[in-house]
Amino acid sequence: MRVLGIETSGDVAGVAVAGEGGVLVEYAVRAPRAHSRLLLDLVARAMEAAGLAGRQLAGLAVSAGPGSFTGLRIGFAAARTLAQVWGLPLAAVPTPEALAYPLVRAGATVCAVIAARRGEVYAALYRPGPDGPACLAGPAALPVERLPEFAARAGEPVILVGDVPPAVGENATVPVARAPQAMNYPRPAVVAELGLVRLKGAAPDPLLVQPLYVEAPRVRGGGRHGL
Repeated sequence: MRVLGIETSGDVAGVAVAGEGGVLVEYAVRAPRAHSRLLLDLVARAMEAAGLAGRQLAGLAVSAGPGSFTGLRIGFAAARTLAQVWGLPLAAVPTPEALAYPLVRAGATVCAVIAARRGEVYAALYRPGPDGPACLAGPAALPVERLPEFAARAGEPVILVGDVPPAVGENATVPVARAPQAMNYPRPAVVAELGLVRLKGAAPDPLLVQPLYVEAPRVRGGGRHGL
């Protein structure tokens, strides 16, 4: 069972083919605003390197956000089109879960952070569960200054991963560590690996699979407040 994973939720455009025996191939390029130009070429290169035709896959998985609205639209357009052409199911993988997954599998409690607009971030808390990452809170959109408070909801030491601002964690009420720089983007290979499980309950129609958009709640008068 082999799955094509697609990641376009942020600055990195990437694809990977993974199966129950591990990762066959992975390509990732940090190229903001170039996803639409690069993505299908990366798919073709990955499939050729894996020695597979599209219909030999068990399905596709796409990073579902929250993240860049433009990036998500590009990724979903490509994933839905390929799934329809190849007659395959499509699964959506929450981007914070893809970020947190390698660290959670190692036994850590993780706060996954994704850059948003206007001084905000998307954040989600995960700890190890019996069937993979167990979500404790989020995904939520909140001001950067509320991130230490959000991470403290775990009530235990937390590893921050993703688009974490430099000063975050200095005043946290729980011990905070930072993930290695190489882990601070959602890897397409992880999207593919998580897709192996999520495809079992995937919708038969790829057009039914939707991005995960998260907005901060609005107060009366159109303002925002943190979570």
